[in-house]
Amino acid sequence: MSLELATQTLVNLSILLLIGITLTIIANKIKISNIFLLILSGMFLSYANMVGWIHIEFSDVLLVSLALITLVMVVLEGSSRFTVRRIEQYSMSSLKMMLTFMFFAIAFLAIIASQLFFEKLTTTTFLFSAILAVTLVGTDPSSVFKMLKNSGNKVVQILELEAIFNTPFTIILPFIFLNILTSVDQSVGQIIVGQIGPLILRITEGIGMGVLIGYFVAKIFKKFYIKDLSPLLLLTAALIAYIGSESLGGSGVLTVATMGVFLGNMLAEKQEEEYQQFSGLLSNLFIMIVFILTGLLINVDLNLMFVGKVVLLYFITLIVRFVSVHLSLAKEKFNFKEKIFLTLTIPKGVAVAVVVLSLVVLNLSVQNTIYLETTIKAIVLSMVLSLLIATIVVPFSHKLLTNPNVVPIKKKTKKKR
Repeated sequence: MSLELATQTLVNLSILLLIGITLTIIANKIKISNIFLLILSGMFLSYANMVGWIHIEFSDVLLVSLALITLVMVVLEGSSRFTVRRIEQYSMSSLKMMLTFMFFAIAFLAIIASQLFFEKLTTTTFLFSAILAVTLVGTDPSSVFKMLKNSGNKVVQILELEAIFNTPFTIILPFIFLNILTSVDQSVGQIIVGQIGPLILRITEGIGMGVLIGYFVAKIFKKFYIKDLSPLLLLTAALIAYIGSESLGGSGVLTVATMGVFLGNMLAEKQEEEYQQFSGLLSNLFIMIVFILTGLLINVDLNLMFVGKVVLLYFITLIVRFVSVHLSLAKEKFNFKEKIFLTLTIPKGVAVAVVVLSLVVLNLSVQNTIYLETTIKAIVLSMVLSLLIATIVVPFSHKLLTNPNVVPIKKKTKKKR
């Protein structure tokens, strides 16, 4: 029985990979993001599953594990491209923009979402709507790095760093809200205050562990580098760093991101290139599977009223995003077109997929399960909308980013080995 189940799982994974490779080839031909097509294909497979044309299913543990491995690889690969100078120059702008957007989203979008999807505002509906609001804020590293890779434009650099900064919040905050929902012995105020300290601790501990692990791993690999094995060992080190940080109460995402920055700045150029090639291949493989699964596992409600509500909420989100960009970057010399680009380019990706796949396997009360299903469906549809808009906008970046705000990024002078 176990052998039959394992064989069926491998068959299902092979089908998903074949679909993913085909759609990625098509996406490259027509120059759009493959993530958008992958989610749509997953939604079609979900419909085919529902009507009985096919039968594809996976265990909950496998789903979440695949999503987390993908997240670790994408964050490590993306963060290793950053130089320390870029981070020093753009980190404060990115952090201000992200925190402003997050505050407005939880304060306003959650209330609007409660009225739109649940038609009432209670503590429970607000918290479920806050989960949706947080995912609307999250710009994912995998999507941003793929769409805007290797650009020295200041706007693009801010977007890429924002994606790194908001990923931990995108993953951590939804589960804090769920913890509040399931904590019946304390008042909401007591629970929220009680979560602030641990959240700050997770962030600082994650960065601290990333600095420590990244420094020593880079030092070791500079002295003992094996061409065929070292890229695989780097990935293994990143997975161990993520698991270790999460086990000790830190943010695994921030640990891996910080580790990636150290590796990118300390490894020899040839070593870094070899790792980028290896991790790029693996992350593409996992990304295909995870995004198809995200669409596959959700029975998305295509009721026109529901879709209309998601579109309306996303339109309001873009207004809130523009206000956040304008307020947080008021002292920066960005023109109107660049602010529009920053507003529209907020694609969702692996971080949101991890949240969705984790929420799917939760066991809640009957009423909360209904609320959760509505929230998940709205998240998936908003993912599709964000990717669609970003896919349309990014090819026109040369027209929107008219201000010559391009910082010449010098290649790191490293000794080739």
